[in-house]
Amino acid sequence: MIQFDFGRLEQVELRTVWVSEDSDFATWLARGDSLALLGEAINMDLELEDTEGWVSPYPRGVVCRSRGSGGGYVVIENQLEHTDQSHLGQLLTYAAELKAVTMVWVAAEFTQEDRNTLDWLNEITNNNIQFFGLEVELWRIGESPLAPKFYLVSKPSGWEASAVASEGSSPGSAPSPIPTPSPIPTPAPTPATDTDETSLEDQLQQVENELQLEYQLVENELQMEYWQALRKHLEDGGSFIRPGTPRSQNWMNFDVGHWRLRMTAFNNMREGGIGVQLVIREGDAEVSYNTLYQQRGEIGAEIGDALEWRELPEHKQGQVMLRKYNADPTNRSQWQEQHNWFREKLEAFDRAFRPRISTFGAAN
Repeated sequence: MIQFDFGRLEQVELRTVWVSEDSDFATWLARGDSLALLGEAINMDLELEDTEGWVSPYPRGVVCRSRGSGGGYVVIENQLEHTDQSHLGQLLTYAAELKAVTMVWVAAEFTQEDRNTLDWLNEITNNNIQFFGLEVELWRIGESPLAPKFYLVSKPSGWEASAVASEGSSPGSAPSPIPTPSPIPTPAPTPATDTDETSLEDQLQQVENELQLEYQLVENELQMEYWQALRKHLEDGGSFIRPGTPRSQNWMNFDVGHWRLRMTAFNNMREGGIGVQLVIREGDAEVSYNTLYQQRGEIGAEIGDALEWRELPEHKQGQVMLRKYNADPTNRSQWQEQHNWFREKLEAFDRAFRPRISTFGAAN
């Protein structure tokens, strides 16, 4: 009996191979062999478009043309993390500028919301516009070369039928006869009219507008859940911090002992990051800000972090801010860690600022 040695299939983290989306991952995607592999996943023969000399205010993703019928633009947007709204917005911006007919979004992982969004886009657009979503993984056996794999997670309606039709006859059927060459040259494709282009551009703009509205509604719901969870975290943990009412917005206010000052927790669901800030408003905001600013060394030492001090006289306001950049408030699995951070910093802010604010007069 023949004995075989088997290796172990192991998945490789994408960031260990491609550090940057723009300079590493996009460059790899633009290679001929990579486009061929991607093209197999979406049943397209892709050819990289020469964009040298193009002038645009926007950094495009990978731009291709399909060698099949129509030969329209194919725009590929790439991510090394899970999908987010900003990359989808970029994809639609590229598509509108180029009047592309096929949009391909490649990412390490698709959120269910973004997968549903692509499915919805395919439902509301006509058959001339296609949206594909693909997850990419890297695998290897031992010290073998890395093997990339694309998984189709969203596709246009009826795409399977068109893909089968484009493959020709099914296995076991008689081969199609070879056509007799014709001396009559095939006419060149008729260029799209201004009306067609305008219609496509208008349709893409309508899609982008509707998508922005849809995302805003989803974000509002998620913001409400986020702040409700923070409030529960503070109450269940016995914190002395008393939060305000959770709302569908990217901040929550906290009392700090004076009607013209407030402490705020905030997040950025579009670009990432969370933070805590003290806001000094109206009245003698400049005097109050300067009084605290003169004690910035002591305050920073008490809080234990380097603070951002911002005087905004044009808004009759001053801000003292602390940010945490490596946080994704859309990722529910990070909420516990983020809310722990919020509790620690809100309590530190309160301890450092409340005694000083109490000397300003007209306190709550």
